[in-house]
Parts: sequence; C-alpha cells; structure tokens
Amino acid sequence: MQAALSALQCADSVIYTDITDKPFFASQGKPALWQPFGVDDTVFQVVTPFHKRKIKPFFRGKATPF
Repeated sequence: MQAALSALQCADSVIYTDITDKPFFASQGKPALWQPFGVDDTVFQVVTPFHKRKIKPFFRGKATPF
C-alpha cells in the first residue's frame, strides 16, 4: 500500500487491475480507472487436457542416422 501511495504523489491519475482496489483508489481523490487484464487466445496456446493430447515422441541427445 505504501508503494501505491508514493506513486500517487507523482501521478495525475491511476489505472489499476484488481477490482478489489477500487475503494482504495477512489478514496485518494485522483482519477482512477479499472482496466482488467485480457488474454488473447490467439497469442497463448490453449491448454489441452492431458488425456486428450496427441502422443508425441521425445528425444534427448543425438540420434545416430540410419
């Protein structure tokens, strides 16, 4: 909390990401905006349950060509 109070002294406004912080920032007398984190599923790989994954071989080291 002390870090937020120090930062507010040199800021004109604040953007916060945790909705539970709303009362704290509202009580500080500066403009505050809640901006939730977003996840773009085209950037992050969709997690596939273990039992639905394709079986893939795993090799470590060098393989001798044949």
